[in-house]
Amino acid sequence: MRPRPRQNFDQLFGFQYDSQRIEPISGVSPQGRFRTKSDKNIFISFTFPLITGIDLLGSLLSFDPRQRPTTEEALAHPFLNQYHSLDKEPTTGHIVDEHQDVEHSVLEWKSIIWHMIQNFVPPSWD
Repeated sequence: MRPRPRQNFDQLFGFQYDSQRIEPISGVSPQGRFRTKSDKNIFISFTFPLITGIDLLGSLLSFDPRQRPTTEEALAHPFLNQYHSLDKEPTTGHIVDEHQDVEHSVLEWKSIIWHMIQNFVPPSWD
């Protein structure tokens, strides 16, 4: 059985470097950054919105609904600050789910959800 020939993984995945140049020929630079067409560092200009947006998403996607921010708290977040106007946005109270803290079997959950779907009446947007 013959051993398989060695492969140059840099070339296999399109990362080609010239030892005399700092800038890569293609792909990713030796510092692990993608080449950009402009000299401006894009990551630095988007750092604040990116970090605050990730922070907002992290709080909104919390599994436990009791840990999620309210609408007012989410809209007051720095990421959405420029789009938020207290005068133009209505507010509402907390929605309480009567099944939230109750243990049900899978069959009971299916029945509950089916009845909720059957009894749903869409709101009138008039």
